[in-house]
Amino acid sequence: MLTPGRGCTSPLLDAAQTGFPTGADEFSSEDRLGLDMLLLELASQRLANFHLDPEREDLPLWRWSPDGCYSAKSAYGAFFAGQVRAPISDEIWLSRAPYSCKFFAWLAAKNRCWTADRLQRRGLPRPPACPLCDQEPESLQHLLLGCVVSREVWFWALRCWGKENGSQRRTPSLEWWSSRTCPAAHRRDMWTAIILVFWCIWRHRNDVVFNGVAASQFTIRDRISVEFDSWRLAKLFRGTLFAFLDPSLLPWAVAARRVGVRGELLPLVDSINFDFFGFLLCD
Repeated sequence: MLTPGRGCTSPLLDAAQTGFPTGADEFSSEDRLGLDMLLLELASQRLANFHLDPEREDLPLWRWSPDGCYSAKSAYGAFFAGQVRAPISDEIWLSRAPYSCKFFAWLAAKNRCWTADRLQRRGLPRPPACPLCDQEPESLQHLLLGCVVSREVWFWALRCWGKENGSQRRTPSLEWWSSRTCPAAHRRDMWTAIILVFWCIWRHRNDVVFNGVAASQFTIRDRISVEFDSWRLAKLFRGTLFAFLDPSLLPWAVAARRVGVRGELLPLVDSINFDFFGFLLCD
């Protein structure tokens, strides 16, 4: 497509940029004639300083590769030249989680899961409060990150992963989710593990809503333990990040109950940050 060069001050170009309607059906015959004249003028401007040399053969150049030669890879990349990468896309799609879990995490990042706030906006039946804590209105951010039950599950998971943060601040303490702080060798394992926790919290929420299961953080822990062991056997965790975990200790929820971890979690719930994902969960 021809584009005007620098210094082009054509009145037709100004009219095209400011005055022409955007709908194709709204163009009058005068508008179409003006557009035709504009294209001819632009073409003449682009070709004004171009001189053909009859002694030289034409040489095609491919602008999408550094050497000017066509390749299938560069052609495929040209399809996405204008793309805008969404935040956290690498953390989701480059993880080793099963595709069903990746799709859920992507929908969660776009706030497209059917929680009570989304149902309310569409006038559909909804739970009166969060199915897990029964204390606050349900939203996706609250369910996965802000709910008391979810916070205890997260703190338990951090302890098991050796990522416990002893800070008593009420603001960020889960910065290790970011690629900037997690070592490159461990990123995909960490992303996979985080998606696993999100997935298990969401599945337990659905069991509570649709199957009448009693809400329990220990049920979520048991599910995470079993799924984590299965994912590790399936080689979804390949690095050394979780190598210190002994499979014989699974499920971790049983061990946690034996040592009384639940009592230790309650005073520290407010010290955990769950804002690292919240900026994606827009209303």
